[in-house]
Amino acid sequence: MKKYLLLSIAFLFMGTFATAQLTNGSTLPGNIVGNDVVSDAPVDVQAWLDEGKSVVIDVFATWCGPCWSFHATGWLDAFNEAYGPDGTDQIRILGVESDGSTPVSAILTNQFGQPGSWVTSPETGDPITYNIIDNPGAASTLGIAYYPTLYIFKPDGTVIEVGSVPGGRYDEDFWNSALGIDDKPNMRMAGSLPNVVICQDLDVDATTLDIFNVSQNTPISSFTMDFMMNGVVESVEYNGPEIAPFNTGSVTIPGFSVSEQSDLSLAVSNINGEAAVVDQELSGAVSKFSVATEKMTVVFTTDYYPGETTWTLEDDLGNFIIGDSYTDGPDAYGGGGDDAHTSHKYEIEVSSDASCLNFKIIDSFGDGLIAWDPSENDPPGIEINDQWGNPVKDNIVEFDANGNWTNITGEGFFRFSDTDVTVNAEQSTAVTNIDELSIFNTYPNPVVDDLTIELAFDENIDFRMDIVDALGNKVKTLGTQTSKNFRSSYDVSDLPSGMYTLAIVTKDGQNVSKFVKM
Repeated sequence: MKKYLLLSIAFLFMGTFATAQLTNGSTLPGNIVGNDVVSDAPVDVQAWLDEGKSVVIDVFATWCGPCWSFHATGWLDAFNEAYGPDGTDQIRILGVESDGSTPVSAILTNQFGQPGSWVTSPETGDPITYNIIDNPGAASTLGIAYYPTLYIFKPDGTVIEVGSVPGGRYDEDFWNSALGIDDKPNMRMAGSLPNVVICQDLDVDATTLDIFNVSQNTPISSFTMDFMMNGVVESVEYNGPEIAPFNTGSVTIPGFSVSEQSDLSLAVSNINGEAAVVDQELSGAVSKFSVATEKMTVVFTTDYYPGETTWTLEDDLGNFIIGDSYTDGPDAYGGGGDDAHTSHKYEIEVSSDASCLNFKIIDSFGDGLIAWDPSENDPPGIEINDQWGNPVKDNIVEFDANGNWTNITGEGFFRFSDTDVTVNAEQSTAVTNIDELSIFNTYPNPVVDDLTIELAFDENIDFRMDIVDALGNKVKTLGTQTSKNFRSSYDVSDLPSGMYTLAIVTKDGQNVSKFVKM
């Protein structure tokens, strides 16, 4: 039975600086002051808070691409016009350039190649309506670990970091709650439901889900979540301890099993005993593979010691389809002979009710299919073709440049003597999940410009990040990293609109997450 975890998200930060982000629910550790880079008007954050204003601080660097992308949306300008001094006068917004290595002139010009300046609207060219100051010391005071960092402060100085809330950067409902514009009880769930294709039953373990209280003034003492699987609702109840504004609590989501295609969702229906309208729903789907063609050809190629090898092929319904073993040769330890280095062909027919094929190979010596010369022999292993000769499954056994046996495609075994491999008639073997990866979060989803990726491994690990389109084509490589806790944003604005998969790949396997590009 396949096991998956409902991903609980803890928020971790890149080690770009020696400091750490301000913790949600903590208070402003020191005042931020300066003079507006255009008007020279004095700016005093603590004075704004003392006046009862909610304050947004956008900490950026002029060379930072994601910082510019956020500025270019006009998000902060729109909120300031609606709720700032010339609107309802409930909030103040401040931009802080905190990189001491860049001159003030870089704020006023397009010194780093961006199409405009930081003090004007890229869309209209008009001056922005909120203050920007140059204050390198703010990076230390505010614990800046990466750019951009966005904080929202309540009038009493309590802080929430926008980037710590899933999808928070462009979530208007979250901003309205955190700024006190709409003071309804409100919360956000940090996690995801599985989006997987299965052959066997899917067993999802019970897990703890982080809950953010994003309302400015209302503690959360209880709530109800509705978990829906194919229209059947199961309630998840929380009855304390109380979660203070801008603080985090947790709730246990029960485990569940899925054997058929299912749509999954998790939504909040009640907070503090009253019906709630929370602008967030976790969704997922479990689907089953389908056989593309009922007639196939299996090709099994042996190595130098054919008598060591026995294999079988079954479908996921438990039906035996075909299997074979081979004869020892006359050389030492049974090497050589008619069956050595030979591709054996078998015509098979698969039930239309089957989803997957399970290939089991037994190597009696236990060293795998390693005895072959890549300059003279075809690689040993199994291939499956459809009735027209098109590959359905490439060779399951992988080799390095020297011809040494290294892996079974998608399974991460170093040697095999008794191994089950799932083969699907339409798609490659499902790759083994990365056991060391405990956190995998991408947001916003859907995404327009910048996709943020958060990962946490059990230890420092080498990994690669690829983006694959709906047809399985790799369309973008985000590079290779070595990290334990990783968080970064990437520009995906060049991708056409559609569904994509982000793959995190290590030497032992890969994990994937789907996202929609708008």
